[in-house]
Amino acid sequence: MMNDQGVREMDLARFHEAFQQRCDMSRLLDLNAWSYSKLSDRHELLGEGGHFTAWRLREPSDQQQTRHGLMPLVYKRSHQGFGGGGGSLRHRQWCAAMRLLQAPIADQIALVSPMLVGPEGDAAASLLMPYGGTPLTAAAAHWLPLASLTIELRSGLQRLGLAWPDVIQGRCWDGIPFIFDWSEISLTHLVG
Repeated sequence: MMNDQGVREMDLARFHEAFQQRCDMSRLLDLNAWSYSKLSDRHELLGEGGHFTAWRLREPSDQQQTRHGLMPLVYKRSHQGFGGGGGSLRHRQWCAAMRLLQAPIADQIALVSPMLVGPEGDAAASLLMPYGGTPLTAAAAHWLPLASLTIELRSGLQRLGLAWPDVIQGRCWDGIPFIFDWSEISLTHLVG
């Protein structure tokens, strides 16, 4: 019988594979080229936070049948005022911090989902990640207790040189818990 850690590792492999089946950097770059109004017309606007707007991606009607059962995705784009816009120090630092989270699956940190971070030079910071259809309380038993995952998360972020003072805002995809709001992440040496 496999222990909880072994089941978690299998979950993470499945999580990453499902994400990679859905997208690549060209898809993120294509979304970056769209206006806010075009994104809102074609995709479901999930909301606007202090720094980012988020859309759940809808598949074109001719692809819905072939995409059925695949992982739903969320696209996030920063607001104009996020750190002063593209190329600003805050924008570059956020992108650098997020790139550190895109570690290989072998270096996976608890509660960090697969993701793609947009290029640093773009006018807005952007992110493509899984959409969690259920709350954190729907996490599979082998992911519990969530308090221990939070400790693992904070420890893993610290090892990478990252500071994340935000409260946990997470969801689950197929019983796998993950954080969906990374807007406040920064490099540790910048926190003081």
